[in-house]
Amino acid sequence: MLAVYIIAMLAVCFHFSYGIWLFCAKWGITPGDKARQRFAYVCLGLGIVLAGLGLASLYAFVGPNFKNAPEDVAPATGRLLTPLANPYA
Repeated sequence: MLAVYIIAMLAVCFHFSYGIWLFCAKWGITPGDKARQRFAYVCLGLGIVLAGLGLASLYAFVGPNFKNAPEDVAPATGRLLTPLANPYA
């Protein structure tokens, strides 16, 4: 399942950055081949940064240095207050 998430993350980042490039090319925001080539490098950089952030977030869930939950999940106090309980009694 992790491999599916990694492939999906990379595909989403590619699709997003290529979509921005294609939008700018089709709507005339980047007129000319040279402008499109330069903006392609900008979109490539954006896609790589987004992919790096996405993969880092996936690593935070499965990496050895990060714990998702502490070993001891018991409450800090032994007394549990309910909304009807009077804490001053």
